[in-house]
Amino acid sequence: MKEPKAVARVIFASWLVAGFVALGPTPLRAETDAGPTCVSCHDAAAASHAKGKHAKLGCATCHGGTPAHLANPGPETRPSKPDAGTCQACHVKDARRMNWEFADHAKAGLSCTDCHGNHAPKGAKGVDAAA
Repeated sequence: MKEPKAVARVIFASWLVAGFVALGPTPLRAETDAGPTCVSCHDAAAASHAKGKHAKLGCATCHGGTPAHLANPGPETRPSKPDAGTCQACHVKDARRMNWEFADHAKAGLSCTDCHGNHAPKGAKGVDAAA
């Protein structure tokens, strides 16, 4: 008989995959991006992003919708900071990342970007880079 944690992982992974399959194309890839507008204030982040593996993705892909921030720029309307769930939306096929909630990294409060970087994802020492 499997351990309860192992069963929970299988159930969670199945639920996660089924959920993304049912969604069809992920809403995170929607063309709702304001990339050039973002660059006008966030040029350093944009320059770093342009050199990374995710250069073809726009700002809203990872930071979510930006209409309120575009209308009234400031900390109170700042788009969301990507978390492990943001990364998993595209990296769902990697079984190691599907079990994020059960991993020691998640228990320690770490997100993917804590080790792999934010705008130009890279590998961490001894860790494969996010693809």
